[in-house]
Amino acid sequence: MARIIRSWRCTWTCAFSAIALLAVLVHFGGYCRGDVVTNCAFEIWYDVIGPEVHIGHVSPVHHVDEATRGVFRVPETINGKPVRKLDMRCFSGQTWLESVEVPQGINLSLRQFWGCTNLLSAFVSGSVGNAAFYNCRRLQKVTMGVGTHYIGSGAFANCINLTTVVLPEEMPHGQYNFGVNTFGNCRSLQEIIVPKGVSRIGEGAFGGCFSLRKVNLPDGVASIDRAAFHGCFELSEITFHDGLLEIGESAFGGCRSLVCVSFPSGLGKIGPLAFEGCTGLLWVLFEGDAPECGTGIFRGTGENLTVVVRQGSTGWGEDFNGRLPDKWHNRRIRYFKPKEDTYALRSEGPRKNDEE
Repeated sequence: MARIIRSWRCTWTCAFSAIALLAVLVHFGGYCRGDVVTNCAFEIWYDVIGPEVHIGHVSPVHHVDEATRGVFRVPETINGKPVRKLDMRCFSGQTWLESVEVPQGINLSLRQFWGCTNLLSAFVSGSVGNAAFYNCRRLQKVTMGVGTHYIGSGAFANCINLTTVVLPEEMPHGQYNFGVNTFGNCRSLQEIIVPKGVSRIGEGAFGGCFSLRKVNLPDGVASIDRAAFHGCFELSEITFHDGLLEIGESAFGGCRSLVCVSFPSGLGKIGPLAFEGCTGLLWVLFEGDAPECGTGIFRGTGENLTVVVRQGSTGWGEDFNGRLPDKWHNRRIRYFKPKEDTYALRSEGPRKNDEE
């Protein structure tokens, strides 16, 4: 069972209060700490702030079995008070840490696990702050519970061995967005299912994820920002749903494994170079009118690209209102009748859904 080591307390008489204060300042580096909780594997230094506990530092007890030293679960309560915060330096540089579990109600702060070079797995159920797991190069699996409502910029950037990311199925609409470079350069990540409620994929959120093959975006994603999936060389399948309004500059640049893309009817803008260098792209289907387009959105896609547009839709000038590459008018354009034909994109091109 866990035991509690009492630290300096304000139970001194008035005559010795000054001496007590000096002892606390020297022993705790200027912070008036609470108790030190020692269990079979760790010492936890914490503050009691009103009705809640803030953990300031965790360190392993050196005499414990090496097999258990690297696994740590943040306690939900200490001495009957709920744990609500981890100090920014709580785990910083803790090379002993291999697995961590953070319960619901605790948010991760800036650079929470910075320098945890041996961390392999993590479970969190709160917001993930900017660069919280940045450069945890051995991290392989992350699971996020229902309490996660935000993933900050660079939260998992440069986690080059991260292969599995489990996200909650649904979050409150508009409160769960991927920040700038959230999973940037996660070279081993192969698939991501974005939860319902996400409204925006931030700039460079998945940029440089070389192995990413499949992305499922839910209804309600309104914006895919600049370079969000740039350099995802193996990306071959992505689903856009109604509600998508804008695709940013170079959002899918260099996604050379993409073959077919279908744009929903409400799409209003495609930024410059959005699909530049998608050398495998053969078929593009527009469900609605021509969106506003930047220059060179399909530059470098090859001469075999065929564009399929809805019959009766507008804005399809000879050169797409002058906003596409000069050779756009040489592309093959096909039309389908919306009331008679329902097309689905396949690797061999658009076909009616009722066709064999």
